[in-house]
Amino acid sequence: MDLETGVITRQALNRVGYLGSLYNIRRDEFLGAEIFDSKLPDDVVSTVDCHTQNFHLDHENNYSSTFKHLDVQAELKLSIMGGIIKISGKGNYLSTVNTNDRYECLTCTSSLITKRDKVHISYKGVQKCICKEAFSDPRATHVVTEIVWGANVIAKFEQKKTGKNDLQKIGGQLEGAMNIGPGIGAMNTGSGIEGKADVEVEDKSNNVKDKFSITFVGDVQMNIIPATVADVATVLKGIPDKIKQMNGGKGVQLSFVLTPIKEVARYVSAVLPSAFEMVTVRQTNEMLVKRIEKTFDYL
Repeated sequence: MDLETGVITRQALNRVGYLGSLYNIRRDEFLGAEIFDSKLPDDVVSTVDCHTQNFHLDHENNYSSTFKHLDVQAELKLSIMGGIIKISGKGNYLSTVNTNDRYECLTCTSSLITKRDKVHISYKGVQKCICKEAFSDPRATHVVTEIVWGANVIAKFEQKKTGKNDLQKIGGQLEGAMNIGPGIGAMNTGSGIEGKADVEVEDKSNNVKDKFSITFVGDVQMNIIPATVADVATVLKGIPDKIKQMNGGKGVQLSFVLTPIKEVARYVSAVLPSAFEMVTVRQTNEMLVKRIEKTFDYL
């Protein structure tokens, strides 16, 4: 949270929002209404291309590390761990967290960002589209003012514990196979990917083949299930091309930038009732959240 402005970011996690959507930060939920009652003029909405693709290898594969790689904020972590938010479908990235002591896991996360949509609340054209009744909802604390688009895909390698360093070998092979280049493509909302297969990794020095289970979870339609580490790297690097047909090349909604409703009201006060009630939201203690995370990691 930006302590000065109160602006916060929330991961989409398979939820759908719109510019102007009302949000309740206390329960981390959309309220199903918007502050706009008509189509916004083109000149008050901007779309910025911000193509980036990052890869993360995670040998810990617990809640703490998964939240970190997916950039999930403290308050949202509590909502997820407390069961307030139920994650399902292609947004269920937390299904890759290792909760079985008999198995060891390695995950490779591809995080791709394509575009950023923003409504400029201070522009004069916005006032003509304001729905006054939306500001009277006592549950509303924030408004969606920006939407970040892209795609997340996680590949999870899993095997029963053997005492060997097999997952270290896979990690090394992935690092070599990724060889990430600068070119990133564009994206669309398709069905999420979920697949499972056995992957054979060969240790050429000993001529030994060890079998791993691999699971894919993410936002991109996958036509084949990779059978080798090289195949996995190819799939992850090819995600930009996969999303060229999704939502005009945007991909799926990854996160929302939420502005306090009282800040929005400042810019459109001329069309609002004079008795608009301000809502105060306090920031969650980050250290307390980390302690709760660690508790979940050891469950």
